[in-house]
Amino acid sequence: MTKHFIRPRLSKIGLRRLVKTTNITIAFLAIALFTLPNIVMGMELTRDQEIRKFSQYMQLRHKLDAKKVLRVLQNTKLETQALKILSHTPEQKVTWLEYKKRFINRQHINQGKKFITKHQEVLQRAYQEYGVPPEIITSIIGVETNYGQLYGTYRTINILTTIGFSEYRRAEFFRGELEEFLLLAEHQQKDPFDYVSSYAGAMGYGQFLPSSYRNYGIDFDRDGKVDLTSSLSDAIGSVANYLHAFGWEKDELVILEAETREDARIDKVKFNASLKPNISIRKLITRYGLIPQVSKDYKVWRSKDKVTPLKFVGEEPELWLGRNNYYVLSRYNPSHKYVMALFLLSRALIN
Repeated sequence: MTKHFIRPRLSKIGLRRLVKTTNITIAFLAIALFTLPNIVMGMELTRDQEIRKFSQYMQLRHKLDAKKVLRVLQNTKLETQALKILSHTPEQKVTWLEYKKRFINRQHINQGKKFITKHQEVLQRAYQEYGVPPEIITSIIGVETNYGQLYGTYRTINILTTIGFSEYRRAEFFRGELEEFLLLAEHQQKDPFDYVSSYAGAMGYGQFLPSSYRNYGIDFDRDGKVDLTSSLSDAIGSVANYLHAFGWEKDELVILEAETREDARIDKVKFNASLKPNISIRKLITRYGLIPQVSKDYKVWRSKDKVTPLKFVGEEPELWLGRNNYYVLSRYNPSHKYVMALFLLSRALIN
């Protein structure tokens, strides 16, 4: 059956209202279409203004040529993918067991042992000068860049400019790293576009941010320059120097394994609450029944020593007590998972 639709008739008043409404709608659409490009241009202009201000700052503060700095920054590529990666913080979504398996596996351990054997001389020299053992330095390079195989493929200048002048919550921090990076390039007399890094602007075997590169990078191969990407010796020495500068204690433990008494009250213990040692071993024993395990590999611990109680849930719950060197490792990356992975890998490399 065919249906016939009857178009309703509009009164003169209704017709006038319809025309008026239509005209208003068209007017708003016209305004929106006209102003949208201007809004976008305004956003770009704001970023450009910030870059210009930063260039002037680099000249006033560090005597760098503002025009040269501006030209470099304006020629950078926007790395939106890096911003997306930074904003997602994937590590927090990964379980400890998953995170652990990334680095504590047969292939990764064997690679690390070969690394130590191949570079034994320079690793031993770093240990003698800075007190950081070969397995710790190797585990850091192993976790950071898979023993120097994965430096990152981004241009450092693109990354730092993109993030430093964005809405990212740590943009100010990255502007500071951009400042350090430009000073680094100036000091080394290199083109800023020649450096490569991770999506976060970290460079070389040990993934040093520009500020760490400038403050803790050393010329360990004594060739007159600091190169943390092409010189493995410089990278090894710089990792050791970094940890030493933050208080690494030679021949001291990173972690003590822990066990519980029958009357333990570990439900009252604040596990993983601090990266820094914050409670004495005596207190953990007497108040909570959490006891350090005794091992022939451990240097004698004192009951007054402070530790940070740690708990990692994998196939079975693991209880540990972090010492000062645990905290020092966290200065590299303030993550319990990261530090624990470093420790377990380092232990596997010498067993």
